[in-house]
Amino acid sequence: MWQSNKGFTLIELLMGLALLVILSGALYGTYFSVMRARERGGENLQTRRELSSTLAAIQNEIASSYFVVRKSATVPICVFLVQDRDSYGKPTSSLALTTIAPPRIDPAPASDLAVVGYEVREQEGGALFLTRESKDLYLKPKSVRYPVMENIDGFLVECYDGSKWVKSWDTSLTNKLPQSVRVTITLKSGESASIVTSPGLMRKYQKELPSMIGEGLGEVPKTPELGGTTPSGTGTAPSLGGSGSTPSFGGSGAMPSLGGSGAAPSGGPAMSVPGASR
Repeated sequence: MWQSNKGFTLIELLMGLALLVILSGALYGTYFSVMRARERGGENLQTRRELSSTLAAIQNEIASSYFVVRKSATVPICVFLVQDRDSYGKPTSSLALTTIAPPRIDPAPASDLAVVGYEVREQEGGALFLTRESKDLYLKPKSVRYPVMENIDGFLVECYDGSKWVKSWDTSLTNKLPQSVRVTITLKSGESASIVTSPGLMRKYQKELPSMIGEGLGEVPKTPELGGTTPSGTGTAPSLGGSGSTPSFGGSGAMPSLGGSGAAPSGGPAMSVPGASR
C-alpha cells in the first residue's frame, strides 16, 4: 500500500520559528514600552504634585509674612531677604522671611512667629534641589534644613517695589515689605510654574512693638541665621508674666503709610500682636 509522506519541511519550521520570535519580540517591546510610559507618567505626576504643594506653601508663608520697623533692642528682628544668585546661568535665588507660624500640636514652647528660609543646593553631578529651613523667632532650637523639591532647573524670586520687578530685597535697607512677590520654579523637563502674592501685614508703625515672648524664654536673638546677613541688635525682651495688658496696634500715634510720610486715617480696627503661645 502507498503511504503519504507529507509534513513540514525544515525550511517551513525555521520560518515558523522566526515568525514566532518576531511576534514575541514585538509583544515584549510593546509591553515594556507601556510600562516605561506608565512609570514616567507617574513620576511626572508626582513632580507636579510636589511643585504645586511647594508653591502653595511658599505662597501661604509670603502672604503671612510679618514685618515691623525695629527701633529698639527689645523689638524682635523681622526680616524679608531675597538674594539674587545663579548656578551656571540658572537662577538659584534664596529667600528668608519672618512669617506667622501655624498652630503646633506638641506641648513644646513656641511663639507665633517663625523665620523660614529657602535655598537651592547642588548635588553631586550638578543636579539642583530646593531646601527649606524653619526656626522660631524667639527661641534657639537647632533647625534642620531639608529638601522639598529635587531635580529642579531653577528657583527665581522677584519683588515688585511699586514701579519694577527686582531680584533682591532687604528690609534692613528698605524698611518695608515689597508690594508683590513672584516665585518661579523651573523643572528639569523645561516646564515652569509661578505664583504671585502680596506679603501680609504691610504696615509701618511709629510705636515700638513690645516683644511678645513667654516668661523665661531668654534673650532676643541677634539675627535669624538663615541665608545672608540681616540687621543686628541685642537686648533682653520683656516677658509676658506680670502686670499690664497685652498691647495692640490700635493705640495712639500716627501711622505712616508705606508709600511715604503722612498719617493714616484714624478709627481703624485694632490688630493684636502675634505673641508667644503658652
